[in-house]
Amino acid sequence: MTPGTAQRADRDFVGRTDEIALLADLAGKVRFGQHATVVIQGAAGIGKSSLIRRFLTTIGDFAVLSATGDPAESLLDLGVIDQLLLQTPADIRARTASLGSGAPAGANPLAVGSQLLDALGELQRRSPVALVVDDVQWADHSSLEALRFVLRRLWTERLIVVLATRTGTDQSPDPALERLIRGIPADLSLELAGLDLVDVSDLARALAGRQVPAGVARRFHSYTGGHPLMLRTMLNEISSQRFSSMDWRLAVPPSVDTAIRQTFDKLPSASRSLLEALAVLGGRPLLSQAADVAGLGSAHHALGPAIEAGLATWSPAEPAGPVAITHDLQREAIYGAMSPARRSQLHERAAATVEPFLAWRHRVAAAGTTDATLAAQLEQAAEDEAADGDHGTAATFLDWAAGLTPWSPRSEQLLLRSMIHLVLSSRRGRAKQLRERAYRCAPSALRSLALGLCDLYMTGDRSSAERHLLHAFGATGEDTWVHGSAAAGMAGVSVWRGQDDDALVYAELALGSVGVPAPLRDYVCCLRGVARARKDGLPAGLEEFRYLSEHAADIPSRHLEALSCRGALRAMVGLVEEAQRDLAEVVRRQEAGAPMLSGVTPHCYLAAVQYQLGEWNACVRTLRRASMLADDDQPAMNDVILSFVASIVPSARGDWDTADQLVRTAVTAAQRVGGPQDLKYAAIAAALFHQARGDHSGVLRALSAVPNLRNGGTSGLHEWWSPWWQPLLIDALQATGQLREAASELSLLRKRTTASVVLASTVIRLSAQQAAAEGNLPEAIALAARHLSTTMESRPRLADGQLYHAHARHLLQAGNTSAATQWLTAADQCFTALLATPYRDRARADLAILTTHPAAIPSPQLTAREREVVDLVLDNRTNREIAATLHITPKTVEYHLRNVFTRLGISSRRDLRKFF
Repeated sequence: MTPGTAQRADRDFVGRTDEIALLADLAGKVRFGQHATVVIQGAAGIGKSSLIRRFLTTIGDFAVLSATGDPAESLLDLGVIDQLLLQTPADIRARTASLGSGAPAGANPLAVGSQLLDALGELQRRSPVALVVDDVQWADHSSLEALRFVLRRLWTERLIVVLATRTGTDQSPDPALERLIRGIPADLSLELAGLDLVDVSDLARALAGRQVPAGVARRFHSYTGGHPLMLRTMLNEISSQRFSSMDWRLAVPPSVDTAIRQTFDKLPSASRSLLEALAVLGGRPLLSQAADVAGLGSAHHALGPAIEAGLATWSPAEPAGPVAITHDLQREAIYGAMSPARRSQLHERAAATVEPFLAWRHRVAAAGTTDATLAAQLEQAAEDEAADGDHGTAATFLDWAAGLTPWSPRSEQLLLRSMIHLVLSSRRGRAKQLRERAYRCAPSALRSLALGLCDLYMTGDRSSAERHLLHAFGATGEDTWVHGSAAAGMAGVSVWRGQDDDALVYAELALGSVGVPAPLRDYVCCLRGVARARKDGLPAGLEEFRYLSEHAADIPSRHLEALSCRGALRAMVGLVEEAQRDLAEVVRRQEAGAPMLSGVTPHCYLAAVQYQLGEWNACVRTLRRASMLADDDQPAMNDVILSFVASIVPSARGDWDTADQLVRTAVTAAQRVGGPQDLKYAAIAAALFHQARGDHSGVLRALSAVPNLRNGGTSGLHEWWSPWWQPLLIDALQATGQLREAASELSLLRKRTTASVVLASTVIRLSAQQAAAEGNLPEAIALAARHLSTTMESRPRLADGQLYHAHARHLLQAGNTSAATQWLTAADQCFTALLATPYRDRARADLAILTTHPAAIPSPQLTAREREVVDLVLDNRTNREIAATLHITPKTVEYHLRNVFTRLGISSRRDLRKFF
């Protein structure tokens, strides 16, 4: 058995990141001498075996002994133990004669367990060991007893035992299994549930070979509850052509659909009628309600066969006794099999049994022709829904009203208004589908507004958006809300172009107009804040949001765009903790269904803040959740920023292929869109990629692609995101010897970041590098030493690791090898915690040179008085005691110690013992 032997992990394994992290953490402890037991439980097909296989690929330095229980071998004495022993190296088995060729038949399980324990003890002296038993519920009784013996006597170090067992089986468990699982304290117990929505999307992409729409992923998740085996079955059965369909309500696997219909057709007529009524009603209606819709006097006699067939469930213990079709797949197969006339009949009956709001859908579905009265009623209902902030429902009602109205100027107006409400809703992708129909409408200000807003916030064609919006804005005799909404759109166009004065004018016009939809008004406040920040400085932009409560949770959802913008501005001025609170609240509500014109922008800013704070895994999770929103329903204007922020962790961790692809995507999208802000996003992404690779010239090339960034970075347009691009520029300028420009940029950065705690390490590092490059090495060392003596972050951050590394290099230049080693080690630990591989490798390369060819530690050059102070410090005297002994003041003692610390490049009294 060679260390690291393990089965290949599933090619399309997704999710389980938290579980993998917990297992990896435990494996790390085992490497350093602990032993550990892990129990993984879950239903059949939930992914226990896949999780184990993926985990084993992460512990290549472990020797792996694995076995799998099998119901066909459950009566084979010591069958599982035999699998484990046969994977043990032959030379170890040879020392235990009775185990030389596996477990002997009829052997005492406890004796075998004792010998297995001895073998594990020998094996772990060579490498850490992982003992894995999958499907332990099917292990034979003797093996269970032997394993229990081993687990109760885990004196062996560097051993991790992983047991996986199935829950929810009908069989009575072996008492020995209960004693094994329940009686042995586990260091880690994992109960696997279904995959979350993001993981479902990832699995669908892995199996389909392309990204599937978010709505498709939600449908799969709803069908299966995230159960991996059910997901794979569905995804493999549904043909790839179905992925291009926009109506995924009918995405029922053919074999499942056939089986459901065959079962349905065998039922009595009354049972079929009841199930059809349930398919039309949906949800969990009352049994009496379903009976009325089905036209049955009593439903009890019809319900029994449906339940026995597995097509219906009933909850008589609940007060209302609701009934439902067992699974969504069954419901859609039954609904799809009904004739149009039957559906219309049942929808008409259903409309009379449900509350008014739900009745609209049934009334429309029952209509067999145009209906002017129903259309007018729907139009009024749409206005009410929009007034309450539900623009998605308003759009649906208006679309239905248009369909019930003969094609005419009136139906066109209903369609266009529906399209506008869709843009303002969480279902805005539907607006793009209506564009062709909108183009066929007669020219009007309303049509121009609908097309302009769709182009601005959906297709990303800003030139087309500007043309349409200007037409709508300039039209006379139109409703005030059309004029004001067009002004709101033009404010967005102006911000994109960097025309801040125009943006402020349009914003005031929009906010002063009556009837502009609430989401547009809130977004205009956001645009006004951006324009003000560019024109008068970031603090002035923040002032635009002083009307918001300081407590993000107290801010109503009608101001969600404004809260998002406040969070973004706070991030830009360095108030990252406050920014994180604002943005996390926005993201929480957005993921709960609140629509936002800014799309995934809040996710991107939140992820950027998490990156700055060293919360890289949280950053990755935030962007994975954003990927579920960034589909056809999201503004094309976010393509660049999403790819930019998604690239930063892969770049810093050395995942070059992923990072390079994302950077290229950002650059391509920025060149297509062409806005100055988009070009800057792409440039920062490329610069971070080159910095991670140690390519300073590449950093300069990337940033030079943005017009006026290097020479005009003082403009308000480029002040936004300056905490990101300016340090990259300064670092590259210093490394390439362009010190005059570096000094100018550094002076500006200091002014911009005086109140920023998160950028303090970066500014100190760049200042020290500037001093060293200009020939003032003592000043470079003193700058960093003063900062590090008062500030040491408890959590790893890339900026801190870079400072530690730069400080160590300056100490090396000064000949202070001991202190340099200390800070290189700190840098290594910081980069390792972040998995920042390229940065860690550079720190380790410097550290390896020191440990391989240690330089002589220079004798510290101290004055006579400094030497007296140091001697008394080494004698564990306090500053007050030293002052009394030397007849000086405590302040003078502090002065001498500060000079000593600076000269030696250290930050504490404890570090003095390394030199004396």
